[in-house]
Parts: sequence; C-alpha cells; structure tokens
Amino acid sequence: MKAKFRWAALTALLASTLGFAAVPVELAIDFAAETAAEWGKTKGTELKIDSGVLTLNGTNWDSKAFKSVILTPDLRYKLTGTGRGKVVVRLHVGWSRAFARLDLSGDAFHTGSTEFTTPAGNGKYTLSIQVNSDKGEAEVKNLVFTPVAEPAPKAAPVPGEVRIDFAAEKAAGWGHTRGATFEITGGTAVIDGTDWDSKIFKTVTLQPNRQYLATGTGRGKVIVRLHPGWSKPFCQLNLSGDAFRTDSVKFTTPEGNGKYTLSIQINAPKGRGEVRELAFIPLADDPDKVELDAAKLRANRPDPEIVRGFMVGRFDDQTAKDIRRWGGNMIRLQLFPLRFAQQRKSDWESALPAFLDDVENKVKIARDNGLKVAVDLHQAPVPGVRGDYSELWTHPDLEKNFVRLWTALAERLKPYRETIWGYDLYNEPLDRNQLPNAPKEWRPLAIKLLKAIRAIDPEVWIIYEPGPGGGSFGLNNMYPLPDYRVIYSTHFYTPGEFTHQGILNIAGTDLAKAMEKINIRYPGEINGKQYDKAALDASLKTVDEFVARYPVPYYIGEFSVVRWAPEGSGEQYLRDVMELFEQRGWSWSYHAFREFQGWSLEHDGEYWMPGMPEPVPAGDSERGRIVREFLKKNR
Repeated sequence: MKAKFRWAALTALLASTLGFAAVPVELAIDFAAETAAEWGKTKGTELKIDSGVLTLNGTNWDSKAFKSVILTPDLRYKLTGTGRGKVVVRLHVGWSRAFARLDLSGDAFHTGSTEFTTPAGNGKYTLSIQVNSDKGEAEVKNLVFTPVAEPAPKAAPVPGEVRIDFAAEKAAGWGHTRGATFEITGGTAVIDGTDWDSKIFKTVTLQPNRQYLATGTGRGKVIVRLHPGWSKPFCQLNLSGDAFRTDSVKFTTPEGNGKYTLSIQINAPKGRGEVRELAFIPLADDPDKVELDAAKLRANRPDPEIVRGFMVGRFDDQTAKDIRRWGGNMIRLQLFPLRFAQQRKSDWESALPAFLDDVENKVKIARDNGLKVAVDLHQAPVPGVRGDYSELWTHPDLEKNFVRLWTALAERLKPYRETIWGYDLYNEPLDRNQLPNAPKEWRPLAIKLLKAIRAIDPEVWIIYEPGPGGGSFGLNNMYPLPDYRVIYSTHFYTPGEFTHQGILNIAGTDLAKAMEKINIRYPGEINGKQYDKAALDASLKTVDEFVARYPVPYYIGEFSVVRWAPEGSGEQYLRDVMELFEQRGWSWSYHAFREFQGWSLEHDGEYWMPGMPEPVPAGDSERGRIVREFLKKNR
C-alpha cells in the first residue's frame, strides 16, 4: 500500500512539473467525489452533482459542463463511461473540434467506450459533457481514461500492398464534395455529411487486373469504394455500425493504368462516418479458387433441365392439382422451421421430427401429382435474431443449426430423390451491414452444408443463391462451389419501384396518399431511368457473364409484379421477363401461388392495403393467362 501511494505521489509531482503524466496513468472521474464547483457550464445549462451522478438540464444545443483534464499526449486511450438521457462526452484541445467522442445517450443507464489518440502538445485538454439535444436531461455516473497497451507490430507489408493509416495521413491530401466536412484527428478520419453524395476522395495506385483483399476499420454510416475515375465502383466495403468494426472484401482491379479513385462516403442522406485505417493487399493465392471442367459442367444437368412453376407456402393436394392444371411442373416449397415450432409453442429442435413429417408429406403430394420440388429454406434455424443483419451471421450456433437441419432433411428426403429437383440452401442471404456485398460467412457455410448433404446423398442437386438477398451482385468475381451438381439461383424484381409499388413505399400513409405512390408504368421512366425490355435484358449482364464463365444450370427462383400495377404494364412486364428467361434456357418459378394476394394471378387489379377488407379471388386474369402461356412450354 505504501509503495502504491509513493508511486501515485511521484506521478502527481511529475504531472504538476511537466504539465502531463510522464508515465501514463489512468484518469478516473468519479462523481461521488466531484463537486459542481469544479465544473464550468454554458449559459443554457443547469448543473448538479448528487449521489454520485452529474445531472445536466439543457435548454439549447450548446448546453454543457466542462473542465480541464491532463493526459499524456500522443498516446492511445480507452474512454469508458456510464450515462443516460441525451448525453455525449467530448475531448478538445482548448475549444477546437473534438478529437474524442463518446455517446452515452439512452433511456436507461448503460456503459459505453471508445478509443482515441491524444494530440501532441502539453497534455492539457478540455473535457465536455453536453446535452445532445436542443433541450433535455443528461446524467453521467463516471468516466475513466485508460492508457491502451501498444498494439502488436503490424505484419510486414505484402509487396504491392497499399495501406492508408490515418494516424499518418493529412487532410490536405484528400478532396471532398460540397456536402462533406472532414478532418483527421486522433488517427481517425471523421466525415460529416449533409447529402447522399457526401464523401472524401483521393487517387491510389494498385496493380491492374489483380485480385486484392480490402480491409478497413470504421463506424457510423460509411462505405469505402474504388472506382476507375468516377465510373461504377468495382470494390465496395461497408464499415457502417454503431461501434468501430473491422471488415474485408475481395475484389479484382480492372484493366488500365492502375490509377483508381478511392472514396469514403457517408452511406445516408446525412450523418457521420469514421475510418481509422484501410489496406489493399494483393492476393497471391485465392483460397476460394475452384477449377471445374467446363465440359463436365455442361454434361451435368438436373432432370428435367428446365422447370417452370410456382413458389408456394401453403401446399396441399388441391393446390398441387391446380398447379398441374395451370401447366406447372415444379414447386419451390418454402420452409419456415422457427414459425412451425412457434405455432406449436415449441422450440425448433424439439419440433424437428414433426417438421420433417410435414415436409415429407408435402413432397409426397408433389410426387403423386407429378411435380418436382425445390426445397427452399426460407427461414434460418437460428432463433432470436434478425435474419438480415450481422447478428445471424456471427451467431455461435449458425453452422451447427444449419448443418443439423439440412442433415435431417437430406436423410428424410433421400427416398424421394426422383421428386427433389434441388435443395435451395438458404433464401436471399443478406447482412445489411455488409451491403452491397453478400455476407462473407455465407459461401463457407454453404460449402459445409453441401459436404454434409453429400455425405448422405451424393447425387441430389444443390441450389445456391450467392446473395446479397436475391440479387446477382455476389456473382461478381465469384467462383462456383466445388461440386458439379449445383444450380445457381437469383431472384428478379427489377426495378423494385415498379414490381413492389404500393407495398414498399406506403408505411405510415393513408389510402389517399398510398394511391399517389402507385400507378408506376412499364415501359417508362422509373426513378429517373428508362425501363423497357432492353433495359431488363441489360440488367442480367452479371448473370450472363457468370454463366459464360461457368456453364452451369441457372434458376430464377422468384419473379413477380404486384397485381395492381397499371393495366397493361404488369402484363407486359411478365411477358418480357419470361421471354428473357426462355431465351437463356433458365428455369423459373413465379412468386407466388396462393400466398399473399398482392402477387395473386387469380385476383383483379384493385389496390389493397392493410386495414382494408381482404379481397377474394376473381377467377382468371390477363396476368394469369400470360403465365399459363409460358407454362405450356413444359409439355
């Protein structure tokens, strides 16, 4: 105890002599020991410290308390604090722009942290605690500034690697758009944006026609892109999130002189993005590289090679007979293991035997009616998470649960292989934090699922959706899976403003306002771009290029247009897209048969929104007649 006291006393003496701690020490601000008299405050602020809590009541955006603190300059610190209300903690050099920021806002007390590097200087900084609103209350219990151990030395750079470390970058080396304000502070690039085009940029030099790994650390609303000049980006790395996180993505540089535009953009109409470092590392060997024999790929085809039918949710014998009468020869059977369990007030693993019985019964119905089945896992078997965010893809039970379910399905359905057209491993894999890229966890997981199924059934076909979602962006620079019996699949809802009019853009509106947002026509100008059959054809370029590289069977698992699209427009759209699929020899399934009535081919074109009486089928429709015309190709 005496030694500890002497060390603290010596440190305090050095700090008072030198102006800062010569030996880095932790600084703790405990409001059980603080008094209000030690803090300054701005004009619009009421301040009190009681029972170990600093409380601020603010009447304007500048309401704050402040005091001077001493830290070691040019050192990495971790700031940890506990607070609630509308409160943000900042550190400044004098009253210049903050170099550290910790938001502790929330309804209940909670603890947060952030890391920062103190600027060079005399070690004296201004600590401010601000009401982060035009008025309101903020409370803080404690703040702790802890020196962070020096990071391990970075690995030696790979030849050709380009690394951007904002601890060494200067703001003057970057350009920025009109809507962006930008500074580099504490080893972090901080960008505040006021419009969708808010970004900073500079030119970087990489080896052309070379595969790289882009890695970065950031937070906020921020996306990193590489462009040839200012044309369409060939690399996009999403670093958005509430806390700093590191992510990576592979890409291939285009042909040219090797000079590319690097942009860091606010991925929102307004907001802040922060980036600490970026690296572009050339890859000598791609671990995902798969070489498959083109002749063998062409020779392997499912039976039948081309199917045409419907996606279905509810499925029984009458539905099967009606699909056959329509001319369909397959169904895409949606599986919802969690929903099935919830309906039985059970967990999914306990409900699994009954779930398998239900799936087997539906496959039997399809078999007895001469229908092939694409078994579509439409819901991830991971309870308690959102399926379109990182919480699914980083869940500790992700692989275990997926393998458990697909192993059970493959074992149960192996006797029905002649009916199974393919196992669709997972519908529309998506992590919004990784957009516009597919979840990087998806391909490795899919390969593990493929191997688990192959251990049970070496012959059954696998259906693989690359993501993100139902889109085709994941096909860029993608190798096929290491297997010759894989059908590749995406969905087609281009442009979504047309196909989903009156569905996606009506939240919080009444009927009159909703009616103003429909009546989008095709062909025509949609969201500033002309759409017709030629434009739809061009939108399939990514798929065309993938199939040209790898001659694999291809399947459009979903396509549709809402039934209240303007008369003539929906009909023309369906005809155009099915003609495009047929020209390419692709299989397809319409979304959907007797599911949500908005997609129904058996209802009229009257608009409907939640709260209105549920419409009843009206019989035949022109949209239905067009789809049946193409289903006749099955005969």
